[in-house]
Amino acid sequence: MADRSIRFPAPMILAALDGRKTQARQLAWGKNNRQRGVLTDPKDCFEKPTPWQALKPGDRLWVKEAFAQVGTVDPPWLVTKADYPECAKIYGFDCIPETIEEVGYRWRPSIHMPRWASRLTLIVTGVQIERLQDISEADAVAEGCRGTLGANSEFPDEWDPSPAEEFRDLWSSLYGPEAWAANPEVVAITFRTIRANIDSQEAK
Repeated sequence: MADRSIRFPAPMILAALDGRKTQARQLAWGKNNRQRGVLTDPKDCFEKPTPWQALKPGDRLWVKEAFAQVGTVDPPWLVTKADYPECAKIYGFDCIPETIEEVGYRWRPSIHMPRWASRLTLIVTGVQIERLQDISEADAVAEGCRGTLGANSEFPDEWDPSPAEEFRDLWSSLYGPEAWAANPEVVAITFRTIRANIDSQEAK
């Protein structure tokens, strides 16, 4: 059994907390540069398997998310961006500003979240390599996307995005506008979620 971290954007954090997210897709291949800086020879840049290809059922993933450490206590309170300001109420804040920047704090990107601060642990149950655009509507729902069929419009339902279209838009927002069209190979990870830190007894 191996442990590694995985980063989720705010919508996927909320989906995992709600029990709506049981799949995640990560790039299967990454660029490997033999030397940093400007490459002068094309052979010095090639694709290599990402660590996601090595995942196996039973492996554990601890989820990183955007957060802030606030307050004057030691250790400081940990506030998560995905469900702010609701999470701040846990600590009994007398006044919860609309943004933490108003009171002199700042959000830290998910990449900087330490292991001890993670609140979600994923137990891998399946791993499959496939093309990004092969995602089905059922898979998109398992990714935590619900679409907005008929929710916000008086126009016909087919004008609203489906779960798969919502996933496409989310992927493009994370990896760039050309990322979906490139249709790369991805590692489709299936998991069950434990709402606890990876080092807690609940996640053993």
